[in-house]
Amino acid sequence: GRAKAMAADRVLVVSDTSWVGYEEIPGWVAEGYETICDEVDQALDGAGAPRPTHVFVQVGVGALAVAIIRHWAPTARILGLEPYGANCLYASIAAGQAVAVEGPQESIMAGMNCGTLSLIAWPELRDGLDAAVTLGDERAREAMRLFADQGIVSGETGAAGLGALLELMQESGHAGVRESLALGLESNVLVLSTEGATDPESYARIVGLSPEAVRIR
Repeated sequence: GRAKAMAADRVLVVSDTSWVGYEEIPGWVAEGYETICDEVDQALDGAGAPRPTHVFVQVGVGALAVAIIRHWAPTARILGLEPYGANCLYASIAAGQAVAVEGPQESIMAGMNCGTLSLIAWPELRDGLDAAVTLGDERAREAMRLFADQGIVSGETGAAGLGALLELMQESGHAGVRESLALGLESNVLVLSTEGATDPESYARIVGLSPEAVRIR
């Protein structure tokens, strides 16, 4: 009772997920995420690189994916990704309505261990995504190592976009999906690394090097 009373007077919840009665601030967070998209465009233009034809984005509760959809769709195909066991987007699309995925969610991609989509994100995810990709932890590990080979420190959730790309491109059973998305060798694919080594010990076990050693490669 006392904690609830103190929270009511002294605490402001700032969250990227929303529920009934809490919708305004998560909307601001999604708008803020669009800054990332502007910065990517500036970097691409500065390098003389083409804009993406496909964007792989981590879903979680959906706020970042909403920003990506608003910025790059429909000129780019937008693919949302999530771990097995926390695939609330995939389950919601299959059900035709937002549904929760029962836990526990125990993927090493901890930033996406979410069983429920944000209330305000679901309609835009449903209407704006071109595909939902689920992947296992081993794909995330593989992607972390590939990033490290390039001197990039990307954690389990951060590397998941590259992991999802590997899943689609390397599995023969996904040939039809690749064709429907026009995803191939001529595509300009953007993956977002959304975190560094949030758990340095876990990172070192997976990659075989410390984050510091990767940075100086």
